Amino acid sequence: MSKKISILLLLLVTLSYTLISQNQSANAKQRDIMLMEKNPVGTEYYITFPKNYTYLPDRENTLIMKLFITAIKDANVTIEIPAISFKRELFIPANETKNYTMPGKAEMQDFTVRKKGAAIHITSDMPIYVYGLSTRSQTTDSYLAFPSSVLGKEYRILSYRSATQFISEKTNKPEFSIIAIKDSTDAIIIPTIRLADGTEPGDTLKIRLDQGDVYQTTVHAKQPHDKQYPDLTGTYIKTNNEVAVFAAHECAYVPLPAQFRVTCNHLVEQVPPIISWGKHFFLGKFAKRSSYVYRILADEDSTSIFINSRKKVTLNAGEFFEQGAMEEITVSADKPILVAQYSEGYANGDNIGDPMMLYISPTNQFLKQYYFSTPSDGDWYHYINLVVPTKAIKSIRLDGKALEQTIVKDDENSTAHLVDTDPSEYIKNKNKKSETNDFRRLGNSRYSIGSFRVPYGAHVIACTHPFGMYSYGFGTNYDAYGTMGGQSFKEYVFVPDELPPYAETSNKKDRLNVVVYDDRDDDSGLFEVVADELDNIKVDIQEIELGLPYALVKMSAINKDNPGRARLIAKDMEGNVSEYTICYIFNDAAGKYVFNFQEGYSKFCTERQYEIGAFFNPQLQMHKTDFQNVGEINTPAKFDDDISTAIGFGIY
Repeated sequence: MSKKISILLLLLVTLSYTLISQNQSANAKQRDIMLMEKNPVGTEYYITFPKNYTYLPDRENTLIMKLFITAIKDANVTIEIPAISFKRELFIPANETKNYTMPGKAEMQDFTVRKKGAAIHITSDMPIYVYGLSTRSQTTDSYLAFPSSVLGKEYRILSYRSATQFISEKTNKPEFSIIAIKDSTDAIIIPTIRLADGTEPGDTLKIRLDQGDVYQTTVHAKQPHDKQYPDLTGTYIKTNNEVAVFAAHECAYVPLPAQFRVTCNHLVEQVPPIISWGKHFFLGKFAKRSSYVYRILADEDSTSIFINSRKKVTLNAGEFFEQGAMEEITVSADKPILVAQYSEGYANGDNIGDPMMLYISPTNQFLKQYYFSTPSDGDWYHYINLVVPTKAIKSIRLDGKALEQTIVKDDENSTAHLVDTDPSEYIKNKNKKSETNDFRRLGNSRYSIGSFRVPYGAHVIACTHPFGMYSYGFGTNYDAYGTMGGQSFKEYVFVPDELPPYAETSNKKDRLNVVVYDDRDDDSGLFEVVADELDNIKVDIQEIELGLPYALVKMSAINKDNPGRARLIAKDMEGNVSEYTICYIFNDAAGKYVFNFQEGYSKFCTERQYEIGAFFNPQLQMHKTDFQNVGEINTPAKFDDDISTAIGFGIY
């Protein structure tokens, strides 16, 4: 009878596991169908160059705008701007990057303007990557262009603030541009600040654009008294057709109040549509810079933001959080967000570069390969920041070679601790130095980050696993550029969280570290992590804040020479539960007590742990000799070469 019951239980367990596996596979398949794979490479682009700093009188001769175009296969490329009757045709060989200098009139030189046919329209008979660079003397930034196939209908602006409340024609201002790729495109704009045309915060501005039209605007010259530094960040845009959107700043001081300012710098990025935002981000220090600033923008009310696995703030739709940092950080949220990173002004103590802005790619949009170009030659330091799954670091190839064979060594970098926005706090840590050009693990996550200097020119970087890449550079005279290397544009579609938390372990001397995760694309975050049935085991669990993406659990034996046992239970916000059994048992092979971590619940632990295995030990010995006597000893025959082999095998 007992054998039949055991068999029946085994069949029930097997059937249950099969049904669960099939259900999870069906959910994964459903999600794969719902998420459209979209990459930053295409055959058609609509882009623009927002207004750059204009302190020099002759814009035509002092402003340089370049396009960097990389072809995957031999490509015939056409660049057109109907508004100025401009057209050029280029041939770009496979796996090469060509740069082309645009005419000065390609810049959007005016504000609050709807300019017909002013967009730069790029078409190709083969897929291409496109980067844009806008530079004047000591004011530069670059952006990654998005092909028409990845554009969306809903956006929020993420830029930076004006340095003063009092706006004039000479004041450097934040700005944004909208480009229509189809006729009869209707857009509604709901600003967070008074716009230049007088549209008040929260009111609705409606505009109509035809294919190739560009609309550009900025903040109003007069703002309410509580708006000390006018900022377009959070402004909402919705259209009936797909559009391209650019967020920019003529010349920004970062951070504000601008204790570090010597010169400002141009900022520009093409904005990802809201549907391609994500929930998990990693930010690293910029090489040669000791501190940076970042912003987090929410699209939905009650969005919980976690910094380094600690809840920091709750944001409503259109609100943002800004902070300064001096170390790598992890950013997570329970709803999709957009994250931007900024370098600081020259005078923050680093004495190199100036502000620039780049958007951070969410982990769910990482790619396995990126094409990029360093856009400025001369007195520049060019770098990339890489966010890579730790297990995949050795597989990275830059221009087909191992990373250490391609990078330029640079050890003049610094690091310090996380601080709040007040810039005066940074000064206390300026003398702390550290090496870069190697990877550092990001908290308890599965990712590591590294900063690497690269030579001037066009590059391709690849990895066996999806990873994040950011390209940036600092000039020796108050200048900088930066942009994300790219991302996928899979459309984020909400799928109910039906997967329980999962765990990974590592042994630390006489302690077991357990990291409990609930950080996948559709995971709801942790609700609680508890331990019970404790027998000779001490447990230290990180404080769990609702929606936390991952938590650290430390376990140790109270008496190291006695067996022990514990149960760990993890529950997410949707009620999915995981259980684990931890046994502290004697391992005969190791000759000591060790932790054994297993998925599922078991009421008992064996007091000893045994290992069963097999071994195979081949040996090859070679002797190379050629003599007949040693000292006064003579032999009748000469010693010469000898080869012997031995093979050992068995079980234990």
